[in-house]
Amino acid sequence: ALKMRLTRFFSAPTHNSKASYFDTSLSSRIGDRSDYQRANKAKLNREKGDLIRITREIKDKARLGDMREIFNIIERSKSRGIKLDAIAYTSAINAASRKGNWRAAQTLVELLKSDGISLDAYIYSALMSALTRGGQWLMAVSLLKEMKENDCDPDIIVYTSAIDACAKGLQWEKALEILEEMKQKKMSPDVRVINSVLSALAQSGEWELCLPMLEEARKLSNDPKQLLFAANTAIAACSQVGELKTAKRLFDEIKNGEIYGKAGPDIVTYNTLLDAYSKAGEIDLARKVLEEMKNSEASAGKKQILPDLVSYNSVLSAFAASKDISGALEVLAEMERVNVRPDTISFNAVMHVCARKGNFEIARRIFKMMA
Repeated sequence: ALKMRLTRFFSAPTHNSKASYFDTSLSSRIGDRSDYQRANKAKLNREKGDLIRITREIKDKARLGDMREIFNIIERSKSRGIKLDAIAYTSAINAASRKGNWRAAQTLVELLKSDGISLDAYIYSALMSALTRGGQWLMAVSLLKEMKENDCDPDIIVYTSAIDACAKGLQWEKALEILEEMKQKKMSPDVRVINSVLSALAQSGEWELCLPMLEEARKLSNDPKQLLFAANTAIAACSQVGELKTAKRLFDEIKNGEIYGKAGPDIVTYNTLLDAYSKAGEIDLARKVLEEMKNSEASAGKKQILPDLVSYNSVLSAFAASKDISGALEVLAEMERVNVRPDTISFNAVMHVCARKGNFEIARRIFKMMA
C-alpha cells in the first residue's frame, strides 16, 4: 500500500509542469488573437485597396463624362458590400455637373446619404453647380437654404452658382437678393456674376436697374471684354423697352473709350443699337448706324466692323414695319452686293412688307429667290 501511495505521489504533476500547461494555453490564445488581428488588418487593407481602385475607376469615367458606367461601378461596389467614400461620390457628382445632368447628381447624393456620408461643402458645391447648369433655379435656392440650416456656410462659389441659376431662370429679384446677402457676408462678387444678373435684368426689360449694376461692374473690373459685355447688355435692356436716349448715351461712352477702355464698340454693340432703333421704327437712325459701320476703318488695336447678317436683318425689319418696300428691296440688293447671304428672316421681312402693300408679284419673286 505504501509503495502504491509513493508511486502516485511521484507520478503526479509538479508545480513546474502545471505552469508549463498554463503557459502553453496562454500562448495559444495570444497566437489566436494575433492571427485574428493579422486577418482583420489584411481585410482592411483589401477594402482600402478596393476603394482606391474603385475611386480611380470613377475618376477615369468622370473625365469621360460616362455617367452610365459610373452608376454601374457604384452598383457593383454595393453588391460586393463596398461602401464608397465622399471623394468617390464627389468625383461622380462633378461629372454629372459638367454634363448638366442634375437628376444624376441628385441620385448620387441620395446614394451617398444611404452610405451614411454627410454632405460637406465640396458635395454641396458640386450639386449646386449641377443644378445651375441644369437650369434648376428653384432647387438651387432650396439647396442654399439647406446648407445654412445644416450649419454649412456657403462659400463664394456656391453663392455665385445660385445667383447664376436664378439669372438663367430670369429670376432677377431672387438673384439680387442672394447678391445682397453675399455682400453682407463681406464676399466680393466677380464681374461675371454682375454680368449674369445684368443679362437677367436685360431680358426682363429692367433697364433702370441695369445702370447701377453696370456701374458696379466698372468698379469691380478693368477687363475691357467683361465691361463691354456689361455695357452691351445694358443697351439691350434699353432696346427691349425703347429707351433710345440711354442706349445712345451708353453707345457713345463705349465709342469714346473714356469708361469702358480703348477697345471701342464691337459688332454686338452696333447690332444692339441697330435693334433698338429698328424696334422703335427709327429707320433714319438705323440707316445712319449702318452707314457708320460700312465706313468704319481699322486702326491701331481696332478691327474694322462691317455690317453682318444680323445688322441687315434689323434694318430690314424696320423697313417692313414701316411698309417701305423700296427701302427693304434696296437693303436686300445691298446684301447681295457685299456678299452677305440673306436668310429666311431676311426674305420673310421683304415678303411681309410686299404682302402688306398688296404687291404680290414682288413677293412671289422674292419667294423664288429663297429656293
